[in-house]
Amino acid sequence: MTDLEKLRAFAQGLIDEAGEIVAECGVAGGHLELARAETAKGLIALLDSMQEPPFIDVVFDGPPGHEAGRFVEVEDSSGKSVRVGDWIDRGNGLWALRIPSQSLPTLISPDLIPPQTRQSMDDYAAHGLQPGQCLRAVLAGDLFEAMSRADDEILLALPAIVTYIRSSLPAGCWGSQARVQAWIARPRS
Repeated sequence: MTDLEKLRAFAQGLIDEAGEIVAECGVAGGHLELARAETAKGLIALLDSMQEPPFIDVVFDGPPGHEAGRFVEVEDSSGKSVRVGDWIDRGNGLWALRIPSQSLPTLISPDLIPPQTRQSMDDYAAHGLQPGQCLRAVLAGDLFEAMSRADDEILLALPAIVTYIRSSLPAGCWGSQARVQAWIARPRS
């Protein structure tokens, strides 16, 4: 099971749990669980939108080769012609279709990470400062523990937090409880 599948399963579990609590205690008794279930539904919608990403085809009228086909058009995943960039004359007889790089998908944007969480990650990486229980579970790769400790803001930011850890923190400081403990215990000057 991939991390995204685990995240989706956990979110679905929150929704199911809320339904059970409301069935037992009523809406008033399960208001916190209902709020968390709504957050989980939003997370599932975001995850589902990532399952089959759209693609773009650059279409030619023949295969590559010495007498290669000519450019026809750019199409989206439904076969519709789309404008994805601008034709640039390079001034040397060559032309380029310049396709602007896309910003990070919203789900993994570092802007989703609460500032105090990002500071905690950076302090942990730079100085070995003990992170909170939720962040420590994320660093150790314990998704279920992390999600059980996460508030709604962190729950929605988990994909961005994981992406930030993988791309910005030293590889030796995350991935298992042993690595996290060793990083904290590491002598510093």
